[in-house]
Amino acid sequence: MKTFVCFGDSLTYGYGVTAGKVWHQLLKEKMDIRILNRGSNGDSLLGMQIRISRDVLESGAEICLFMAGSNDLMMGKSLDEVYNGIVRIKERILERGIKTIIISPPPAIPEMAKISWDSYPDYEDFNEKLKGLSERFNKKCPNEFINAFGKFMELSDLERKKLYLDGIHLNEEGNEFLGHIVQAGIL
Repeated sequence: MKTFVCFGDSLTYGYGVTAGKVWHQLLKEKMDIRILNRGSNGDSLLGMQIRISRDVLESGAEICLFMAGSNDLMMGKSLDEVYNGIVRIKERILERGIKTIIISPPPAIPEMAKISWDSYPDYEDFNEKLKGLSERFNKKCPNEFINAFGKFMELSDLERKKLYLDGIHLNEEGNEFLGHIVQAGIL
């Protein structure tokens, strides 16, 4: 049985959702794989660099599903900074012989996020940067990238809103949708 480590922030952790309903746990059930959840609420790329040894490199996993960058973009980091940070982390994981698949984070729902979280971040700009991040990874490493952002954007606004708890984090239905996207991307 293969072991996957899922590395990232609250979107990986499963913020606000019962543990068994998080996207990677749904993969576990459907694909007969072992899953290690190494998502951490509120984490940034710097935090991930600090905990990478313990959480990924020493995990014994053969494959890393890596989704990150949302918090960094919301904190005002540039697209280049976030892209380069993800690449540096990916390279460290690959050096250990762990296959790494980058997953682009889903877009924000601006009107929901402003009510539930904060009106400070420009969520439209955030979504544009996520789009740019997805386009770069799709161009640079299409065989090691899953464009979840793009799949969410293919939905109508109404369909997309039904997948969120608060405009940033996914509800159970959103996690199920993300699970299907990731499963299709790794098969």
